[in-house]
Amino acid sequence: MANDKAADQQATVQTLKVQYAAAFRKYSAAQPSAYKASDDEAAAKLRAADTRERKFFLERLRLRLKDTGVSAGDIGALEKPDFLPPAAPTPSILKYARNAMLVIHGIGEQDPYETLDQFARNLTRYLRYEGGMEDLTLSAQKIDHNDSVEAMIRLETAQHGPQAKGGQQRAYIDVYEYYWAPQTEDKISYLQTIYWLIRTTLTPIRMLDQNVRIIEGEPDSEKMTRGAILGRELWRIAMLYVPLAFMLVFLAGWLPSALQSLGPLKDIALHWKWTDDDHVVRVIMTVLFVIALVMYWVVLKQLLAKWLRWMRQQTAMVDSWVTANTFIAGTLATLVAILIGYGRGVRLDQYFKPVLNRPVVYAVLSFAIAWFLKYFLADYVGDVAVYVNVDAKAKNYAVRCAILNGATTAIDRILKDQIRDYENVIVAGHSLGSVIAYDSLNELMNRCLPGTGPAIYATPDQIVGSQPPRTAIHRDDLARIKGLVTFGSPLDKVYYFFRQNVPESQSVRAQILSLLRSFDTRSSNNDYGIYKLQHYLPDQLSAVTWLNAWSKEDPVSGMLHFYTKVIRQEFDYLIPVYAHLSYWEDLRFYAFFAEPLLFGRSMAVLPKFRYVSV
Repeated sequence: MANDKAADQQATVQTLKVQYAAAFRKYSAAQPSAYKASDDEAAAKLRAADTRERKFFLERLRLRLKDTGVSAGDIGALEKPDFLPPAAPTPSILKYARNAMLVIHGIGEQDPYETLDQFARNLTRYLRYEGGMEDLTLSAQKIDHNDSVEAMIRLETAQHGPQAKGGQQRAYIDVYEYYWAPQTEDKISYLQTIYWLIRTTLTPIRMLDQNVRIIEGEPDSEKMTRGAILGRELWRIAMLYVPLAFMLVFLAGWLPSALQSLGPLKDIALHWKWTDDDHVVRVIMTVLFVIALVMYWVVLKQLLAKWLRWMRQQTAMVDSWVTANTFIAGTLATLVAILIGYGRGVRLDQYFKPVLNRPVVYAVLSFAIAWFLKYFLADYVGDVAVYVNVDAKAKNYAVRCAILNGATTAIDRILKDQIRDYENVIVAGHSLGSVIAYDSLNELMNRCLPGTGPAIYATPDQIVGSQPPRTAIHRDDLARIKGLVTFGSPLDKVYYFFRQNVPESQSVRAQILSLLRSFDTRSSNNDYGIYKLQHYLPDQLSAVTWLNAWSKEDPVSGMLHFYTKVIRQEFDYLIPVYAHLSYWEDLRFYAFFAEPLLFGRSMAVLPKFRYVSV
């Protein structure tokens, strides 16, 4: 075992050295073969951008070499002109010629094509540089899928497709997005969200026995005894869930009053005594201070964006001189306001005296905190509350059904596309989008018509409107789905907190619900006695490889303990909580799924460095 590990490590180092030597020579040449020599401005900018990306790629390879123990001197030897690499880098070849990926976004206020933009950009960076697909081109294609998405992005290569008789086939990866954000807008208030959280927070108490049995039956668990698992779950309930429930009850009472806490500000505005000789000056000072604050806010956002892009090895989109001039303009506005006040006898302590007192500061802070909580609860947590509520009697159940039906239809359209005839379909979901992706695969399984094998298949409606043949889902259609990629996924937490509570006496109903949600779900280990249903094999999606990316710094994500056959990969990030968004720009994440699902290679050994992962 030790010898095999050492051999694998040596092979990895050798591959990295060959990659580094080849990448250094291409960077030194600074004339990428993908572009023609030209003096026009657009071509020059394109070459400059490609050169920067090659430099970033070299830095990533250099860090990976150091991570594997290669010294700086040995790395320098790879850069010498007389160094002869033992072999050329192995070209990356797509396993299938016709690939499609459907990406489903998570909670929040995403705009149309924002998900498509992030995913396509970073997948392109990974394939072109780490993957060596230098001839990769991007194009947009219009689609008519009868929803809010009217375009997709195609990544195409002529030199890296599967082998054919006449050489390499042309191959492409079509990237689609499923956009569902508008469907949850204004469907639930912040108070309704709080009350929903209070109810669901107590779910671990109600489902304690079931959770212990499931965790105990997990083969890749921490090997804890039943008593230890029970003790840990009771400790969680005592230290987290019960206090959280009390906090939510307090929040439900405090939040409405805090949003009405602007009384002191109104009184100041109505009774602010300005003398006849300085009220105009105060107005001018106020306008200048507001302008300065807006400019400082813009500068702060630009600096944060620059830092994040630097950490991710990406070129800043805003030039530094724009940021500097914005800061200078804000500073000038501040100085002018102070000088005008000084010249007219209005000192800063006089100007700010009416607002710098405890009642006003308390009112402003209370309102700001309350407004943020209201926004977060209604626009982010509210999305979760609307979708994960599986109670058919709930007011927003129709919204959940519409989102799920839309996602299922989006996958089905890709599977049935006779023009593109995809061989390899991958479904990817971030955050709540991973829950939608998982539910959609279950829905496709539930709609699958009779086929071969011992699986349970759906029986089509034989009375109400015959089903058009093109809309029917067959096992061969589902066989095209080769991958499910979940990142920042709360599937464990959704199961732990929000699953439907079925009384123990309803043993048949519990098994029906499990049947309808049987894709790679871990058994409940319940003993149903004489009411146990006959064994069924939910294998219509047996070709799917499930990859899950998670991080300890991401409180939303999880290892997915309640699901089977999941290949898990932990990612480390610098910023807790913000880590939930970091997967999108982390090239290690694209290596995680591209190597097995697009290239058909073994799982990539991901670098451990944090330089490009925030």
